[in-house]
Amino acid sequence: MRTRETAAAARPARRGSLVAALVLAALLVVGVAAVVRAVAAPPDDVVVGDPVRVTTSPAPAPTDAAPTGPTDPASSGPTPSPTPSSTPDAVEPAPPVDRDDDDDDDHDDEDDDDDSNDEGSDGDDG
Repeated sequence: MRTRETAAAARPARRGSLVAALVLAALLVVGVAAVVRAVAAPPDDVVVGDPVRVTTSPAPAPTDAAPTGPTDPASSGPTPSPTPSSTPDAVEPAPPVDRDDDDDDDHDDEDDDDDSNDEGSDGDDG
């Protein structure tokens, strides 16, 4: 008969742990759903359907730090170094490309003495 008493005494404990496990599982599901909803929702300042504009601002020009060395007392202060311009240096345009591939005997650079492609050349052009 002890077996029945032991089993009867163990049932409420099993029921309690089962209820606790179900409550924890429900809380976990609710928490995961809230996180998913928060991640999937757009921010408050974005209206769904509005076009998104991506703007980029130019990088700020680097500034030179003030010199920390001794200064001449006769001068009013350290001479500021010139700041670099915010525009890049001008780039020279590339030379025009010869697109006339019809005649192979038209060589504009006849003074080019590059014999690196000549297989039997000994370096003597004569």
